[in-house]
Amino acid sequence: MVFGEVYSIPLHMAAVATDNVQFALTRGEASLANGLAGALLMQGQMYSRFPTATHRQLITALVEKLIEVIQTRELDSSLWHGITGVLYAIEFIRSVDANLIPVELEEFIADMDEQLLAYVEGGSRTLHFGLATGVAGLGAYALMRNDIEMSKRLYGAVEDALLAMSIEENGRRVWLTRQGLRRPLTSAATGVQGQVDIGMTQGLAGLVQLFSGAVRYGLGSARTPELLQSTVEALVAYRRPPTQGATFPYLAAQTAEVGSGLAWCYGDLSAATAIHSAGLALIRDDWQALGRDIIEERLMQPAHTFHLHDDSLCHGRAGAMHLLNKIYGGSPAFPVPQALNGGESIKPRHGLFAGSAGLLLTKIDGAHRGRHHWDVCMYMGF
Repeated sequence: MVFGEVYSIPLHMAAVATDNVQFALTRGEASLANGLAGALLMQGQMYSRFPTATHRQLITALVEKLIEVIQTRELDSSLWHGITGVLYAIEFIRSVDANLIPVELEEFIADMDEQLLAYVEGGSRTLHFGLATGVAGLGAYALMRNDIEMSKRLYGAVEDALLAMSIEENGRRVWLTRQGLRRPLTSAATGVQGQVDIGMTQGLAGLVQLFSGAVRYGLGSARTPELLQSTVEALVAYRRPPTQGATFPYLAAQTAEVGSGLAWCYGDLSAATAIHSAGLALIRDDWQALGRDIIEERLMQPAHTFHLHDDSLCHGRAGAMHLLNKIYGGSPAFPVPQALNGGESIKPRHGLFAGSAGLLLTKIDGAHRGRHHWDVCMYMGF
């Protein structure tokens, strides 16, 4: 049984997509997380599956509004909330159909690429490293970039910066969370500064996924496989005896008896997916098996330890099921827990990572498109 067949929430796809587009156009926020870029990504995937004139018109409207917004508002550099997310969505659309993006944007994109390169190269020791708001988010954009030479240049700068930020000891490489980073949603996450974050959003699991993607798609350097291996070794070393069903904490120094949930962003599913991806990239059967074992052991734990409270992509059922589909496809080796069966309806909110746009994307995922799959922005596209 395919996971997607088990997980079914009745949604009218076209209505959900149009509602998210209209909300984004009215609100006028540029971001990938909750704004125009996220709606553009969703609409681009809709168009790739159902290439209708209506979907094309909605893409055009979103692109025109994005052009207006980026000309009049200052954006930060981040993937989830800033200009990198806008560029990511535009590149995804170009990978679907280059004719959907106005030619006049070419010069703007080229200029922004150079600015992002200068930004990473000039501040590598002071920037945060994570996916959502840090240097690794630029790496996700590099993976999506259609121009292969620029893709390699961007990724190379990101890898150089990440290497400069890292700490290596006994063959294990880690990164310390920087001051001012938004804390994970757990009462146990106190005193984040100077700790090792284990998760996908801002931690080790996300970097393992980035390096795995670079290896698999030939964007990395000669040192990338070693960098990947040392990061995986560090990630695996943080596994501990189960706490409320979970073996991976949110943070390395977490001491409270609070187990991490079952989600894309943090916890056993997040870490196991990264380990499995690294196994595929480096052809390590042992890591692939370890990733599956961690997942299957976690899914056997009591449902109340999953902490699933909604159907979102980031920390809810949609993201969890999407990861499971990535790894197991139509051949799960175990019963699917009822808690993942969509027991609650999606909360009435818009947006990609925490709203109905993300849930819709998992429903229309479609055939894999290599490094140009829509979910590379969450390190799930490979």
